[in-house]
Amino acid sequence: NRIYLVGLLLVILSGLARMAWGGKGMAWIGSNGVFHVKMVLFSIMVFMAIGPTRTFKQWHQQASSSQILPSAEAINRTRKHIMRAAHIMLLIPVFGVLLVQGWRW
Repeated sequence: NRIYLVGLLLVILSGLARMAWGGKGMAWIGSNGVFHVKMVLFSIMVFMAIGPTRTFKQWHQQASSSQILPSAEAINRTRKHIMRAAHIMLLIPVFGVLLVQGWRW
């Protein structure tokens, strides 16, 4: 979880740096619909990570206290949730490239 949070923070900071010191300027990027789509996708991906994170914490507590492992159904359900978020993650760089290439919506 800490690695995920550090990665998330680095992504946000690098994006802010790109907006502030990039060639397009903060006003152009901020007014671009492509940027807003990218931010919505990023927010959805982060929001979707909350459930699996809580599930992992619960599984860790159960395994530490009573050595009980999660059921196969629970693992599959969590895996599918993570895969949905991962598929959204694949779209984010596409919109980043569109943004850098000068597309506007």
